[in-house]
Amino acid sequence: DQWGLSKQASYIHYCENETISGVMNDVAGMSDFTHKDSNLFCDMTSSILTRPTEVKDFGLIYASAQKNLGVAGLCVVIVKKELLDGVPENVPGVFDFKNSYEAGSLVNTPPTFAIYVLGLMLAWLKSEGGVAEIYNRGQRNSKSLYDLIDTSEIYVNKIDQKFRSNVNIPFKLKSSNLHDKFLSHADKNNLLGLRGHSSVGGVRVSLYNAMPAQGVERLLDFMRDFELSHG
Repeated sequence: DQWGLSKQASYIHYCENETISGVMNDVAGMSDFTHKDSNLFCDMTSSILTRPTEVKDFGLIYASAQKNLGVAGLCVVIVKKELLDGVPENVPGVFDFKNSYEAGSLVNTPPTFAIYVLGLMLAWLKSEGGVAEIYNRGQRNSKSLYDLIDTSEIYVNKIDQKFRSNVNIPFKLKSSNLHDKFLSHADKNNLLGLRGHSSVGGVRVSLYNAMPAQGVERLLDFMRDFELSHG
């Protein structure tokens, strides 16, 4: 209610999943969203294929590959064809999606290895049961983590439950002198990459599609043991 969006806007650009603070913005799904005449342009880099998406609700979806689609060096773009003729002439050709569309994504030499890995990732996703199964898996994993945090005496996440991300789950320890000890003990238990973003600190758990449920269970066991020892 504080966004101050213009009803005359030709498009509205937003990021669906904010990875630093762990906020999920489901703008397309908002029942009270009053800007239906504006095209939604969405950065889905960290959320694409983590949950079902009504592609027809968007004018433009784009996603860099290094979260759920494979390795860095590739960006996937889904755009409504009727928007392709609206690119101003002063936009460099390499950024003109119409050029990419007409050239079959071959305006420049393609990043063949990144495309190959993307194909492998999509085949793996299908073999796992598709987006619906991945979404259910992610919901179970994130709910387990949030349930532990919300019932804990030493962990805290202050994001409104309606807007919590099921992909990136940050939290802090109520006693700040426990942060470094938590991360150090986690590293010794081969639970890696848990340090929060440098701008906010704390701990951050990223549940991209490749994260197996066993990894989440190991983290949950560690968090329970750490609270018993330091609560």
